[in-house]
Amino acid sequence: MLAVSYRGLGAIRSVVLNLRGRQLQISSINDGKSSVSSRFAHLPQTPKLGYAGASLEVKLDTQSATAHFSLAGLPIAEQRIMIQEVFGRGFVNVDIQFLSEQPTLEASLWQLPGVSVTAGAYGPATIATHDLSKESDDLILAWGYSEGRASIQTIGREAFSGDGTAALFSCAHHLLSTSHSLFRPVTVKIKRDLIASVLPSPEDRLLCPVAPHNEALRLITAYLPLVCTNEVMGSPLLAHAAVTHLADLIALAVGTNRDCSATASRRGLVASRTAAIKSWTTRRLRDPALSVADAAKAHGLSVRYVQYLMHLENTSFSEYVRTSRLDLSHRLLCEHAMAHRTIANLAYDAGFGDLSYFNRAFREAFGATPGDVRRQAGETVPVIAPEA
Repeated sequence: MLAVSYRGLGAIRSVVLNLRGRQLQISSINDGKSSVSSRFAHLPQTPKLGYAGASLEVKLDTQSATAHFSLAGLPIAEQRIMIQEVFGRGFVNVDIQFLSEQPTLEASLWQLPGVSVTAGAYGPATIATHDLSKESDDLILAWGYSEGRASIQTIGREAFSGDGTAALFSCAHHLLSTSHSLFRPVTVKIKRDLIASVLPSPEDRLLCPVAPHNEALRLITAYLPLVCTNEVMGSPLLAHAAVTHLADLIALAVGTNRDCSATASRRGLVASRTAAIKSWTTRRLRDPALSVADAAKAHGLSVRYVQYLMHLENTSFSEYVRTSRLDLSHRLLCEHAMAHRTIANLAYDAGFGDLSYFNRAFREAFGATPGDVRRQAGETVPVIAPEA
């Protein structure tokens, strides 16, 4: 079974899989929903038909979407062709040659306006640009993790990776990547004009190694899971801001001139640091002892600087924690699976240590008591009709 799924703001007009002249086509209409998934199952697997010449065409209605490619469950004998023809040449314009009998490939792609992010695992294998005429002059920041040697060759030079070291590449040049063990790469591909204002001479920075401990690179790795979400990809405003911040961070990671660095620092560093602190804090709301000092220490920043970052968001650390805990408690009260839990238990679970304070703050925030919210949620329990 070959599974290909897509998620985006609009409808998927068509997904076409061509198998030696025969087509399997799924056309989907979104009907106002936020996502559509198409799954190819029970593909023809007769020796006569095979998978030679397979190709994949995807047409999306929007600039923001996600795609996931997996060969789980497909017989090993057919995996190689699917990887080389469907994913390699048809999907990402590369030639893939595996260096072992059993191929491995799992890949996910997140598409933002002018930026695409990929992550996955493959190897051991060599991957080379298939048709350079189909490529653009986009830039790629790439890094990865491998137990063995991994390298990328371009413009007559070679960069080594596998330990998280990153480098900048240009799609305008032929690329050859070689990994002698399972390789887990991450790439951020960005249109050149989106980064030109903060990286005016990218050719000077191609293949320059970016150490894993580089602050901007560490912020990129922490920022990507926050921007590759439905919330960001579903909002043109948030998606545009995320692209700008990623451009700033890439420029800072590979190195740029002083003026551009100052601009990128004001935007990209501030935004990514703030997002990282908020994400870290949200995951620890249930800890009643959570403090701004804890957040500052976890991110290697001063308490004063964390407070400054929150001030730029027109809030404070304590107010952000308070608001987030109230939102969490509201969600818990509305979950039917939590109906057996007392309100006090849920308040404590959300990080509140004082029940009286929780009740006052909750009513002030939502205009209703916790009990009112729970009763209203109980009245909206969906009724499931019995099967005929």
